Amino acid sequence: MPLVAEDLGLITPEVDALRLNQGMPCMRVLQFGFSSAEAHNHLPHRFSPGTVSYTGTHDNDTTQGWWQKATEVERAAVETYVGPVALSPVWPLMRASSASVAEIALVPPKIC
Repeated sequence: MPLVAEDLGLITPEVDALRLNQGMPCMRVLQFGFSSAEAHNHLPHRFSPGTVSYTGTHDNDTTQGWWQKATEVERAAVETYVGPVALSPVWPLMRASSASVAEIALVPPKIC
């Protein structure tokens, strides 16, 4: 079974080189992509092959819980990206993740 590098946070060129040298895919978390301009590499259109996409992780709130606590700026960014989500971004974010070029799209079992 392949390993996935949890390359979140401050990643140096040396860390990227090690991950690539070992053939490990990178990790992207959609919830992070809407938090700031610096986090846009977590949005599906910025993914590259060799990516594992997550809507959230075990360290995050559920997607629905995250949405309920999201700022107006984050909510507007989500809806600009995936369209109107009514009361829940769960399915739109799952679709965005699975439609990306990521080799694997993972959805935590507790998404709502």
